[in-house]
Amino acid sequence: MSEKSLCKQLKWFSERSEKTLRWLGVAFFLGSFLLAENVAASVAASIPGSDDPNFVKASLLIIGPGDASLFSRFGHASLRMECPRHNLDRCFSYEGDDVSARPLMFLLGKLKMGMVSIPTAIYLEDHRRDGRSIVQYELNLPVAVKQELWRVLDDHVAAGMALPYDAVKRGCSQMVLEWLKAATAPVGLQCGEWPRFSRLTIRERILEALSPHPWQQFIVNGIYGSVLDGDGAYEKRLALPEDLLEVFRRARYLGCPLLTGETIELTPQTRTFDALIVTPMAVASAFMVLSIVNVFTGYRSVTFGLLSVQFVLGCLLLSLFIFNRTAMGWNWLLVPINPLPLLAWRFRRFWLIPATVVLCLWCGAMFLAPHRLTYAPCYVLVLSFAVLFAGEAYRLNLGLKGELSHGK
Repeated sequence: MSEKSLCKQLKWFSERSEKTLRWLGVAFFLGSFLLAENVAASVAASIPGSDDPNFVKASLLIIGPGDASLFSRFGHASLRMECPRHNLDRCFSYEGDDVSARPLMFLLGKLKMGMVSIPTAIYLEDHRRDGRSIVQYELNLPVAVKQELWRVLDDHVAAGMALPYDAVKRGCSQMVLEWLKAATAPVGLQCGEWPRFSRLTIRERILEALSPHPWQQFIVNGIYGSVLDGDGAYEKRLALPEDLLEVFRRARYLGCPLLTGETIELTPQTRTFDALIVTPMAVASAFMVLSIVNVFTGYRSVTFGLLSVQFVLGCLLLSLFIFNRTAMGWNWLLVPINPLPLLAWRFRRFWLIPATVVLCLWCGAMFLAPHRLTYAPCYVLVLSFAVLFAGEAYRLNLGLKGELSHGK
């Protein structure tokens, strides 16, 4: 065989081998793909649910008011997730550290919030023992969306109690709506026309809801500053569970109403709240009476008692502004209520009259902008300090006149 023919045969075998290897590679990848499809199909067949609308159930839970903490009077909102086939039934609730149990940490901005997952039986029993009602509203969502919602909730539980405490910007109602929006993305919920609360500031809505609870009104209105007065997006003003329920009643997903099932009362509301004898207005009015009487009597014990109250309240507000500014915002009450008057009492002859004028102007400015401060006891309290300063300035002026006349 000649060298030329040998080279031709080697070239032919080389080309043939490349084609064979190419086809073998294609066959290998095609076989791998078919095998993966077969395995996935067998796994899917072993985990039923995609064709069963009741494989996963998702429900909104609206909890009635309680008195366990400062914000319990608003009620609460959470989600219940059930998988009857696998005997899973848990409640996912957005919780925060108890403010009333750790007030110092609240003032320093050290409290945390986060998602917790609780077996439904335990969750119901805890609220039944507290006398708080729980009403369940089943969510009309496809199974795939409910499974995605469960995954979103599990991710938040895994993150733990790691977020800074902020009951206004991260309240339970806002968080439930956020979870639903995340699970229904990219389609999202169609909320339709927003309810009446969307035309109010958070302060106005909270004061309206807390009208039967005057001390809670006074505290919430006093410690929270500008964050309650914003005019942002509607969902950012969603502060109360009852407003969330109204949003869900109007909402639709893929053209279908979000709430279609029956309403189920899981626990009754047995907690009641007695009418208060001593209200914030009564206390503020007593301060005003003391200030007026003190104009003529000039008792030092009364003067320093009222100044001490102003000092303590001012320190609380100042601490919240310094250490918890993100959650509270600027508080206009810091202008009339702050620690400076007691600290600078020795030099009072220089600032009493200007301070009295500032406090009166402040009340007038707040009256012209009522959305900034709409709770009457705050006005009475500030005016009582103005009367206190005016009375002290009057006595100082008499003293100076007496000294001048005596000198003559």
